Amino acid sequence: MKIHPKFLLLSLFITSVLSLCHSVTSAQLVPDFRVNEDPTNEFQGQGSMGCDTSGNFVVAWRDSRGPRTDIYCQRFDSNANRLGNNFKVNINPDSSMLPGVAVASDGSFGVCWIEALDPDVKAKLMLFSNSSLPITSEIVLNEVSIWPTSLTLPSITVNKYKQYTVVWQHDRGIMFQRIDSNGNRIGQNVRVITDTTLRYSESPKICTVGEGGFVITWEAVHYPQIGFPDVYFQRFDRYANRLGTNTKVNDDNLPEADQRFPQIDGNSEGKFVIAWSDRRLGESEPYYQRFDTAGLPIGPNNNVCAVVTFNRGLGAVMMREDGQFLIGGEEFWPPYAPYFQKFSATGWRINDPYKVTTQSPSAVKYARSFKNFNDKLICVWDDTRNGEFDVYGKILSYSNPDTTVSIHHLSLLVPDRFILEQNYPNPFNSSTTIRFSVRYSGIYSLKVYNSTGQKLSDLFSRKFIPGSYQITFSSYELASGVYFYELSASNQKSIKKFVVLK
Repeated sequence: MKIHPKFLLLSLFITSVLSLCHSVTSAQLVPDFRVNEDPTNEFQGQGSMGCDTSGNFVVAWRDSRGPRTDIYCQRFDSNANRLGNNFKVNINPDSSMLPGVAVASDGSFGVCWIEALDPDVKAKLMLFSNSSLPITSEIVLNEVSIWPTSLTLPSITVNKYKQYTVVWQHDRGIMFQRIDSNGNRIGQNVRVITDTTLRYSESPKICTVGEGGFVITWEAVHYPQIGFPDVYFQRFDRYANRLGTNTKVNDDNLPEADQRFPQIDGNSEGKFVIAWSDRRLGESEPYYQRFDTAGLPIGPNNNVCAVVTFNRGLGAVMMREDGQFLIGGEEFWPPYAPYFQKFSATGWRINDPYKVTTQSPSAVKYARSFKNFNDKLICVWDDTRNGEFDVYGKILSYSNPDTTVSIHHLSLLVPDRFILEQNYPNPFNSSTTIRFSVRYSGIYSLKVYNSTGQKLSDLFSRKFIPGSYQITFSSYELASGVYFYELSASNQKSIKKFVVLK
């Protein structure tokens, strides 16, 4: 009996055990799921996501289920279980669009958006508790009117002091406003650009770095050029004092090459990475630049993917606390799929670009956001598989996205030998537990085979330190039959058999 891997839906979840006698279990990682609950064939897109320090996350999007476009939200726990239902954010009935969301460490969150009712355009913000209760009413961020033609995606971040900073395009310039956790303004609107030779500034993005500081990136045209923007950034400390000056990111210096749509993320050490769409090779291809804690570039600009295809857009950047980062986007040509490329903390590519989903290959998909919690990678994208755009999500393993596996120690005690235990229960219908112990640090792999010896999945291949571990294996579409699982290292191997009864 042979089973093609595409029919094997593998899900694994962590069991974190505080001691050998007491355990707390988290649910399995999650395949594609639709975020918006509205079943009508109306536009729901422009998804944005934020995540707290417990892995709970919030998704906001533009929603057309009503007479005007609104901003809707949905909260999830760390296993993508819904916390309540979809709810409308904006209070005023005017057309609302281009949402951004930032989630504080305790799960409270802020949602920003653009409210557009010609000729009155506003950048707005609302704050919510970690149970989705409004903390504020709608806050108008811009202190002077915005021209309708200057609409662009606002961007929001929050630091560990629960201070929110929102940046937006303002009449071809870039402005930001800081707000405390109660909705009070911290200072006034601040103009980001001080270089008077920069014009037509657009597409601002922001991230928190270091001890509550932040970095803003944007695209702008350098006078006397008329077109062909470059990418810039400006650093600020937690009090909004400037650190350095407006600084150019791309290093190509070609007078007729667009560098556009920058994305940014950083970590608490103060490092950050900026990615953008770059036409220095004639067609658009994503590039990136790493920066140290002083805002100095680490090496030259690099293209995101090793093989240049001119088939990739740019959607989001995510940096982990350990300095590893990923850059994701979408493919322009079928089969459409959101993708991401992982990098080590030193900038080396980790494997090839990974497709977030292979479902509905003819559906257009736009990557919107990636967030990391422990080994979980939460992905959000816009997707037309149902006709109009919907917002979709998925949770993968950061270290092993093909298998959605996340591993934690079962015990810190060093075992006396290499052990792969028999799974239990066995036979099983839907899920079974696998335990194993390793005596020495090294790279260990766990694979699943069918009865003919065909490999069905690499559950993981990663470094482990000495200790005991536990995973729960679920395979809801695995047919009844005999299967084998193999734990191996460079010089040792153990194989066990399990039986599935449906």
